[in-house]
Amino acid sequence: MILKRLFENLFASGVVMVATSNRKPDDLYKDGLQRVNFIPFIGLLKKQCLILDMVSHIDYRHEMLMAEGGSGPSYYFVYGETPNLDEKLANWFTQLAEEDGHHGPPVSITMNVYARLVEFPCTGNRVMMSSFADLCNKPLGAADYLSLASYFHTVILTQIPELGLSHRTSLKRFTQLIDVLYEKKVRLVIGAHLPIRSLIRHEQRSSSELLDQNRQLIDDLNLSTNSHGPENISLFSSAEDIFAFERTVSRLEEMCSSHYWCSAGPSRTNPS
Repeated sequence: MILKRLFENLFASGVVMVATSNRKPDDLYKDGLQRVNFIPFIGLLKKQCLILDMVSHIDYRHEMLMAEGGSGPSYYFVYGETPNLDEKLANWFTQLAEEDGHHGPPVSITMNVYARLVEFPCTGNRVMMSSFADLCNKPLGAADYLSLASYFHTVILTQIPELGLSHRTSLKRFTQLIDVLYEKKVRLVIGAHLPIRSLIRHEQRSSSELLDQNRQLIDDLNLSTNSHGPENISLFSSAEDIFAFERTVSRLEEMCSSHYWCSAGPSRTNPS
């Protein structure tokens, strides 16, 4: 529990700490693996800190989108609602790449990420286009997405399917990808099979399914499911994934808005 030791030393040294969290102290690492070892930290946090509840039921990103006067994001397109969408997105790529100084067919580039070679086959200067499958179904992680977002200022993402816990790894990668692109102020054009707020399918999965799906991870980490039972292990449950994706939905709406586009992309500052 690195966090506990870190904060203990900060408090012992008289450090004044101001921090924000998406969770109340009592809900931190809720239902997590071996949470019993984490609980003392919650008590320490509540003892040392003044807890202020800043909860708001207003989605300010969504409000900003509605203030633009549109019924939906300007750069988010849905298959079935937009004819010949893949062709339209390809034209978007050509136009944006030309605006960035690239003329001719797409170029494949390879990045070295921690001694691994990661290929991006459809690029034009600092503009890239990729399918959901190539970025979220393959074994890519935060370092790969950071390299991508630091180099490219505009990403066109195609063929985003309905998301759900049956493809949980892809869902988590997509959430992480959007978080990184948002933090790096990357412009985003999306082609998806469903509207933003319908992208995720809520589904219930049995504890045995969840445990079987992640048994190898349990063995690798030498962890026990303990007395709480596998159905309460947040590492294998839907609660944290759904919680994280709700923020992703809000960010997607902002990223595909005209307001975001004006401040992102080539005009962004400090992308690296």
